[in-house]
Amino acid sequence: MKINNGQRAPFLGRIDRYIIRKFLVHFFFVFWVIIAISVVIDVSEKMDDLLDDKFTATGAELVQQYYLPFIPYIGAILAPLLIFISVIFFTSRMAYNTEIVAILGSGVSFRRFLRPYLFTGVLLALGMGYANHFLVPHANKVRLDFESIYFKGHRWYGDNIHMRLDQNTFISLDRFKYQKNEGVTFTMEKFQQGKEGREMTYKLNANRIIWQPEDGSWRLMDFTHWQIDGLNERLRQGKEMDTFLVGLTPDDFEVDAWYKESYDYLELQEFLKREKAQGSGSLEAYEVESQRRTASAISIVILTIIGATVASRKVRGGMGLHLAMGVGLSALYIVFLQISSTFSIKGNLDPIIGTNIPNLVFLIIALVLIRNAPK
Repeated sequence: MKINNGQRAPFLGRIDRYIIRKFLVHFFFVFWVIIAISVVIDVSEKMDDLLDDKFTATGAELVQQYYLPFIPYIGAILAPLLIFISVIFFTSRMAYNTEIVAILGSGVSFRRFLRPYLFTGVLLALGMGYANHFLVPHANKVRLDFESIYFKGHRWYGDNIHMRLDQNTFISLDRFKYQKNEGVTFTMEKFQQGKEGREMTYKLNANRIIWQPEDGSWRLMDFTHWQIDGLNERLRQGKEMDTFLVGLTPDDFEVDAWYKESYDYLELQEFLKREKAQGSGSLEAYEVESQRRTASAISIVILTIIGATVASRKVRGGMGLHLAMGVGLSALYIVFLQISSTFSIKGNLDPIIGTNIPNLVFLIIALVLIRNAPK
């Protein structure tokens, strides 16, 4: 587009800068309000521990080692949805102040109107991608260290735990309840190198395992035990058995969350490469975590476009209806993400596809909305 003196118009004009300023102001306002509420809720949940005589951390340590790292952790989780709601909020106000009508009435196309939204969304997405892959994991290291010392009792359970005890021994648990020291759907497998590759020599299944702190053993409930020697197999079943599992303790199960939450991009890729080279299985949860960080950043751009398109129309019901639609779409996005991620972890769905299914679905929604947007 050219202006009267023959020079090309700037990529971002005065109206664009006006929209970008509104975008950033509303986002950071909503972001810090929600962060403040999240911190207050977390403090109230941990109040018993904070007032306990056994809590020896100082106020400065609590702030520096827990709540300052807590802000990027919770912020990274909520940022895409907060950006979405912020866009709907300020765009809806522009629509009901007839600002959008004036902009479009001046000859600006709707796609051109979306330029500042797209520009700001991309910048925020790049920042979020860097934060997800590097800043947040390093903050999580500090937070999880502090949590393991002072707030360990608040870890209620761990899901989908997979561990490698030694070169040839692997275990898995569907869930471990830390408060009861009890796990469900336990499996232990041992392998050795045979003529045709790695061969299973031992397998132990139990519906439930219970830690016995008195002697450091585990009680297996409803167990099945296989001893495999080539074509020969010995099977043993029982209702209850106490056994030692290679020095395994409940604390060892916390490594699963530690890896996923505290490894930055380079560390997580190195971890996956090392584990795959050693033949470790059940790494889907870590691969999903790696892909989820990128997918979360991409979602910012898509949700920004949807928010701007939905809120740019005047509808009966006003701003409240726009916000209700925003909350509904946000809930739908979360449901899609949970379902697709579960298929990637427990099924055969590729982690890249699984974590990006919500983005693909919402991209189609965005394209349909743009096509039917006001001209």
